[in-house]
Order: sequence, then structure tokens, then C-alpha cells
Amino acid sequence: MKRLKSIPVVIVFLLIALVIPALALSVPSIYGSNKKTQSISRQSKKAALFKKRAALKNESGFALLEKFKTLKINSVSKPVGLQVATRGTVSGVVTDTSGTPLRNIDVYAIGAKDGDWMYTDWLGRYESLGLAPGDYKLAFFDESGNYAYQFYNNKGSLAAADPVTIVAGQLTPNVNAQLDKAGFIVGVATDPKGKVVADVDGVVFNEAGLALPLWMENGLSGEYWVGGLRSGNYKLWIYPWWDDHLGDQFYNDKSDFKSAELINVIAGLATTGTDVALNYSPEVVIKTPKISTKISKTTRFRVSWSAKRPLPSSGIASYNIKYFVNGGEKPKKWRTGTKRKSGYFKGKEGKTYTFIAQATDNKGHVGWWSEPQKTIVPHDNNHLVSRRSGFSQTIKRRGSRYFRGSVRYSTRRGDRISYTFKGQQVTLIATRGRKYSKVRIKIDGKHAKKIDTYAKGRRLRRPVFTKTFDGYGKHTIEIINQATRGRPVMEIDALAVDRSDPYLFYFDDDGFLEDEVF
Repeated sequence: MKRLKSIPVVIVFLLIALVIPALALSVPSIYGSNKKTQSISRQSKKAALFKKRAALKNESGFALLEKFKTLKINSVSKPVGLQVATRGTVSGVVTDTSGTPLRNIDVYAIGAKDGDWMYTDWLGRYESLGLAPGDYKLAFFDESGNYAYQFYNNKGSLAAADPVTIVAGQLTPNVNAQLDKAGFIVGVATDPKGKVVADVDGVVFNEAGLALPLWMENGLSGEYWVGGLRSGNYKLWIYPWWDDHLGDQFYNDKSDFKSAELINVIAGLATTGTDVALNYSPEVVIKTPKISTKISKTTRFRVSWSAKRPLPSSGIASYNIKYFVNGGEKPKKWRTGTKRKSGYFKGKEGKTYTFIAQATDNKGHVGWWSEPQKTIVPHDNNHLVSRRSGFSQTIKRRGSRYFRGSVRYSTRRGDRISYTFKGQQVTLIATRGRKYSKVRIKIDGKHAKKIDTYAKGRRLRRPVFTKTFDGYGKHTIEIINQATRGRPVMEIDALAVDRSDPYLFYFDDDGFLEDEVF
């Protein structure tokens, strides 16, 4: 090959430098400009979709086909001599019904403990790189959708496929397949207002319940279609990719596989009119106080939730509520299948609770998990303070509006309290009023802020200072009374520390929430 001249090379790199950033700006990204700023709710929806899709495929046996794509990498790395001695191979040719070789057909060899994934070359040939001895069933799929799938030998299901026996050190040849022209499922997806939804995806199942490794395509006119089908009956699970307000469904507006309507397909023909009217997903808004003392003088506080508009046409049937404690990775159930829209949650001092909610409509469709809402239950001052100079007086009054009925106070300049904690945020809860002083705050030994707790009227359980840190860590807050002339009183009611883990909702490599969180 001749070496390129330097000037054209420079021009090529300049074009790359100019064109690629322009394309990046012009093409919308599902991740947004910054993964950290992306909506938690949107990511949880995508995680839920991936989790549901994976569950449907695994339950149907699809994983038996898909997992062997990774096994091919493993088999390539094995020494050839070892393969010949302990493993066997299978080969064949894939053509259409006229005998024309078919290129890039996926071939799966599925055994009880081993398997392989292959694809045909330009002459329609395939050969495995080595399989453990035993019986295997072969599957042939055309991802382009032009030819109908089959299991060897021209069978419609994995269970009915003829087994192929692999013998160590031997080649099993002529395991051939002739693929018919495919049938198609074609339809249009619309939203509740009748507007076409152009970007939909889904999974197609054969009548035996196997999820097939076939792609759903979308046209500019809003049509969707699935090819690669042989004659038979199928079920379809479909979901919108972009519109977060729309929910998934089994055809035709069914909530589960069992109730999904069958779609009849004839090889070589398109089954049209399989239109899908997508409904609004039953979404939820959940409300909690950021700090429990805002609405409660005890550790008990109110949590409320409600359906988010637009509502699904069938209405809301029930709600599920879960919560995380501090940095816990797994949520705990609080309310399951409830029709109520609020409840009182009893927390514990020094804990941070993160709530998520989910709704089910009257047709059985389950919505996405809501945006998480967090509530901090503060430490009462009496249990909190371990180091102090002054602040020795404590007011305890049953029935008072202080947090847990008590407050620690000072009237002398220089009195101080320090508290060391682990968390990502700290808030000082204090009393405001006419007799209340200025206060100096130090964080980790450095001056942070001088605050004034003066107010025209007496106000209890007020957040007077908040410091948010870059991440979860160990810190010390020091509160120093300035004993302002004429108003020397400083009352510390509680300290609220956000102990939730900032990485509670784990992101995967694609910027989505890990589905195992939910």
C-alpha cells in the first residue's frame, strides 16, 4: 500500500476534528449532557424496562440462545490440540429454498451444559470451534428479518428440534438448513391522543413461549415491524423508548404474557393492522419533609403519595411504597397494594430515610418507581452532645413543641458544642426569637458562617444552618454562642445529619440505574 501524502492526512484529521463534535451536538443523547444531572426517575424507568425485558427472556428460555454468544470467545481461546482431543465440532450450510447460500445467519448450538454461537460466511457455511461431547439442538435466526427462523430440522420450537450428537475428536457435518421467506408483524403505535409513537421496541414470543432473538424496527411514518417469523401464532410485548409518560403492554393492552392476544403470521406475508394503543403509565409523586422536625416534634412524620397526571384511562388501583435506611443498598417494603394515599412513618433518631413509590392501574399495568424523596430524622441534643464547654442547661418539658420535648441552651459568650459525625450534610435545628443571639459555626476547625437566630416572634425547630459536603465523609461541626448584647440566648434543639449514601442509586456503564436496586 502506498503511503498517504501528508497534506491529505492533515485535511482528514481537520475534518474529523470539526465534523465529529458537530455531529455530537446535533444528535440528541438519551443520557443528557451530564450523567450526574440526569433524572433519577428516567434512569429508573430504563432500568425497570431492561429488568423486565431480561426477566421475560430468561423465563422463556431466550437466555439459552443468547448466552452462547459469549461462549464463542471462550472457545476461541482454547488450544486447538485440546479441542481436537476432547471436543467435537458441527458444520453445515444455510440456504434459502432455492439453494442460494445465506450470509450472516445466526446459528446457535444449545446443549445441556455447553453451547456455541456462530454465523454463516458468504457461502452460507458455518462451523463450531469445539463443543463438549453430547446432544445439541441447533437454531437458525436471520437478524435482518428476511428469512424465517427454524430449529433443526425445520422445527418451530426448541423442544421439537431434532438433536445433533457431538463426538469428541470428530466433525458432525451436513447439519444444513433451508430457510423460508419470513412473515412479518406490522402495525402502528399511538398514544392516548392518537398521535403516532415512532420509537418503540419489544420482544416477540412464539406460541411455545420462547422469546425470539429478533429485532423490532421502526419506520419514519410511525410503523413498527418484526420480521424473521415462520408461520404460527405469536405474542408481543411492546414499550415506548422515548416517551416517559407512556407504559409498556402486551398486545392488545394486556398486562401480562398469559392474557396477551395471539397474532397469526403466515410465512412470506405481512400481518398488518396489529396496531398498539399505548396508555399512560401509572406514575406517582411522593412527598416527604426534608427534615422530620419541619412537621413533627417526634420521630414520626407523614409521607404522602398521589398519581401523577396524565392518568391512565383505567384509573389507579393501588400503590407500593419502599424505603432505604441510610446507605442501605436494598429497599424495605413499607406499604404493598395499598389504596391509601398517605401514612405516618415512625423513624429513629439519626437515620436518613429515602422513599420511592409505584402504582398499578386497574388493568394491571405496573408503573415506574417514582423520584426518590429523602427525610432526615435528627439527633436530639441530649443524646448527641459529647464535647461541650458551657451549654450545660437543658429544658425538658413534656408536651412542649421542642423536638422530643427538650432543648439545650446557653446565655454566655464563648459557650460551645462540637459534634463529630459521618454524612454528606449537616443541619443545625434551633430556636429563633427576640432574645436569641448570633452564633458562629465552624466546620472541621475552620470558620464557616456567622448566623443570627433573632426573629420577631418565637419559632421552634427551625433549620438555621446547613452545610453540604462534596461526598460522604467524617466531619466536625462546632457551634459557638456569641451572646449578643440584650439577647444572649442560644438554644440547640437537634442536629440533622444526612447519612444516606450518595451512591445509593448505582449507575451502570450506560448511565442507567442498576436494575437490582429495585
